[in-house]
Amino acid sequence: LNTKAGITVLQFDEKRLFVVCGCINGHLQLWDLNLRAMLQQYMGHLREIQQLQFDQDILVSASGDKTLRVFQLFSGKCIHVLRG
Repeated sequence: LNTKAGITVLQFDEKRLFVVCGCINGHLQLWDLNLRAMLQQYMGHLREIQQLQFDQDILVSASGDKTLRVFQLFSGKCIHVLRG
C-alpha cells in the first residue's frame, strides 16, 4: 500500500484480495492486491479513521470527528452519515 498519510486501521478480504485502509487524514482507500492498484478513495471525514468494516458492496467507517459514514464500496458514494 502506498499512502501519503499514516494508516490507522485496515481490513483484509482474503477471497477477493482487497484491503481497505483508514488513514490519519480521514481518507479511506480500497486496494486490489492482485492488480497492486488503488480502486477507490473515500472522503468526507475530518479526522483520523478509528474503525472500519466492509462487505460485498458497503463500507462503514468511524472517525475521530464523531461521525460514522456508510459508503458504496465500488462507486465511493457516501450514502449515509451518522453524527455523535
